Amino acid sequence: MFEAIVPVIFATNNGYAPYVSVAINSLIKNSSEKCFYNIHVLHSELSEKNRNMLESMNGDNFSVSCLCVDRFIERETKYMYTNFHFSREMFYRILIPSIFPEYERAIYLDSDIVVLGDISELFFTRIDGNIIGGCCDIMHGKSRSYVLGELKLDPEKYINSGVLLIDCEAYRRESIKEKCFELLSKKSKLRYPDQDILNLACEGKIKFLDRKWNYIWHYHFKRNDPSLNLPVSKMEKYVEDADEISVLHFTSAIKPWKNKNSSLSVHFWSYVPNTPFEDKITSDFLAIKNRNYATYHFMRQVSGRIRFTVSLQTLEGLTTDDLLVYSSGKPCEISRENSEMIEISEKLYVRTFFSFSVDVNNMTEAIRIVIYNKRTGIPLTIASARTFDVCFTTQSTAYRDGLAIYKERSALVIASASKNLILAREKTHKLNLKTKRKDKTYLKSLMLRCAFKLLKPFVRKDVWLISDRKERAGDNGEAFYRYLVSNAPKGILPVFVIDRSSPDYKKLKKLGRVIAPMSKKHKLYSLFATRNISSQMEKTVMEPIHCAEYLKDILAKRKVVFLQHGITKDDISFAYNRPKDNISLFITAAKKEYLSIINNINNIIQMFFRC
Repeated sequence: MFEAIVPVIFATNNGYAPYVSVAINSLIKNSSEKCFYNIHVLHSELSEKNRNMLESMNGDNFSVSCLCVDRFIERETKYMYTNFHFSREMFYRILIPSIFPEYERAIYLDSDIVVLGDISELFFTRIDGNIIGGCCDIMHGKSRSYVLGELKLDPEKYINSGVLLIDCEAYRRESIKEKCFELLSKKSKLRYPDQDILNLACEGKIKFLDRKWNYIWHYHFKRNDPSLNLPVSKMEKYVEDADEISVLHFTSAIKPWKNKNSSLSVHFWSYVPNTPFEDKITSDFLAIKNRNYATYHFMRQVSGRIRFTVSLQTLEGLTTDDLLVYSSGKPCEISRENSEMIEISEKLYVRTFFSFSVDVNNMTEAIRIVIYNKRTGIPLTIASARTFDVCFTTQSTAYRDGLAIYKERSALVIASASKNLILAREKTHKLNLKTKRKDKTYLKSLMLRCAFKLLKPFVRKDVWLISDRKERAGDNGEAFYRYLVSNAPKGILPVFVIDRSSPDYKKLKKLGRVIAPMSKKHKLYSLFATRNISSQMEKTVMEPIHCAEYLKDILAKRKVVFLQHGITKDDISFAYNRPKDNISLFITAAKKEYLSIINNINNIIQMFFRC
């Protein structure tokens, strides 16, 4: 005889069916023999095959059943809009108390989770007269501005709805479902519709649960990402809490089934075996293409040797130990320099910087540099080459000190820039551009180029774009903007860039010209700007033009000024460098800071000569 029945509800579709099976398997593996777990999977489109596979996971003290919700949402469907990578199934959690009138309380779990503890412990948690229980989300800069400005809610009391403990009786009594859909009918541009609505409808009646019940994984590995502006004090505790996770939530578009080397993804893969979708999850992972890339970042030429600094971006957990670099068939010695995590096209890569040098003295023939995956013998794809003031999407060749540098399949080629080679490379460049006639990004860049040429004669002032963070001012950027508004010489137009939802937007608007990041005005001003001045160098503020790679000749003419805030003592050249950001001026606050940065540069030069 079981001590209690624990209802656990998921919502999924055919695309997420394999991953909800992993979530269910993890719940089962960590269940208590004293309880019976009623596991329900809500859906509106699951194929018969997927339903059968999920329901085959029944056991002695748990049952899995799939329930189509179409009959419960006939009137509400019109309010169920989607955005980003979220699907319509996100709204099904709102329906749980009305779909299951027999339950006094229930647990809702997103499909992209794994359960690492007994979920019945959450079920028996006191809810203290509240309607729902959830874990407070950690508010990074953009989210904080949105919750405070758009929703008018306290960011410190805003929960993530991926894990919910629901008092179904109170939920029905307070007509929360009806309140949610009434709010949805009035608010059609919510960032996280289901989550925002539940926070609004249950405001003041939410039980805040221990962080272990909804551990947000992307905050763990992106905690040092300056664009998120996560509170340092909270993140230190957050990392410590990773040892006591009961429910791990794979938030964001970055998912563990797309990469095994991400922090904490091992928890997902440990529950893949013995699920009915094991073969599919494994084969889908193996089918991901373009898994390893090389990006050339720096090129330094001294005394007949060229030293390259390259980054390895990998989904397979490769390290520099797994690489071989050959220069015209001869091996090159690799020196590892630094590592970080980056997100590209919704995939998370470990990016490791490494360097090697090539002798170009007395070149008699072209040098071909190829970087190989030692495990497979397959060359890495060259993603781009930022170091040569060239982008291979628009230019075929870079020229420097009598050398021509270009990409040829997976090889970087260095050759003497003879007249015949230059003519051949120009012909290749024209052919490359022809293939881009159907590229929407390239066509958009042509439209912006035309707009630039037409409007340029009418722009009679130097546009200086100034910014701090996207969502707030209050740093060196604002201080400099205030100074310029009153003291700018004639011919200079200072423009501050900040999000409209920021409390600082209206305040600065009273002083002078203010524009929103990524807006049409921001993109146009970026074309004409002669200065781009920032204390933070956030990408959305500094690079608003999606097709910027095709407009490098225009954008390279502006000077970038980094209003460094605080004091820097370490080598930050990988984050802030001229090839990457075209920085013309780097502001320091103290002589020791200046000397520290200069000494770091000297160390790099000495390291070069040692090679």
